[in-house]
Amino acid sequence: MIRPALLGAVVAGVATAALAKMSLPKWDRPSYSGSTVSLTGGAASAAGAVVASAVSGDIPATIAGAAGAVAGYVDDHHEDSFSTMGKGFKGHLGALARGDITSGAVKILGVGAGAAVSGWCVASRSRGVTRLCDAALNTVLIASSANVVNLFDLRPGRALKVALATAVPLGLSGDKAALAVAGSSVASLPTDLHGDTMLGDLGANALGAQLGVALARRLPLGGRLAVTAVVVGMMYVSEKVSFSKVIDECAPLRFIDQLGRP
Repeated sequence: MIRPALLGAVVAGVATAALAKMSLPKWDRPSYSGSTVSLTGGAASAAGAVVASAVSGDIPATIAGAAGAVAGYVDDHHEDSFSTMGKGFKGHLGALARGDITSGAVKILGVGAGAAVSGWCVASRSRGVTRLCDAALNTVLIASSANVVNLFDLRPGRALKVALATAVPLGLSGDKAALAVAGSSVASLPTDLHGDTMLGDLGANALGAQLGVALARRLPLGGRLAVTAVVVGMMYVSEKVSFSKVIDECAPLRFIDQLGRP
């Protein structure tokens, strides 16, 4: 009998491969090179991973992934409906503090809400303050993971490689969310590497949030604290340093980054 986790990975791959063939002009965006790239890759990967988690009965990952996808969709497609006064994580929060609601702030709140619910679901079964602190740590880890995957979605295949590098070892431990992300990422990689599709906020936030759930569920307290410190640190650094520039200037990272592109 096929384990639910493996079934979830298969569903993710099949759903993603089918949805990636969609052609929606309103989802087209200019790429970093000036060509046209479709955000349908994000819809495909998110649908694959979320459906897989739902099929395998992974409720925390389903909630986190769906919340990330919806919040990312708003930021991808309805940016003009909100204030444009903020840029970057710090800028969006600053604008919100001033009473200006940006699409990025809506995304942060949406991803955060999903992370809070899923973080509580996978928290320690201890009672009182202990569980609250554990859930709070999980919430930050899940929400930050969603944002960090999005930070890498600047070149073909880059974010999916990061997702796979995280999902594969977690998937080998049998984690359903990680297997769902791995299946979806593998199916999305060919068109993303070719520059035909990209994840956008929708796909990157969904995959990143589900990876956050897997990390929160599989890592011990010390590991979660360390990884949370790393991803929050990466978010802070990204406000000041270009990840693309760092990768381009480091030969091993540049090789991995360009691997598989035409």
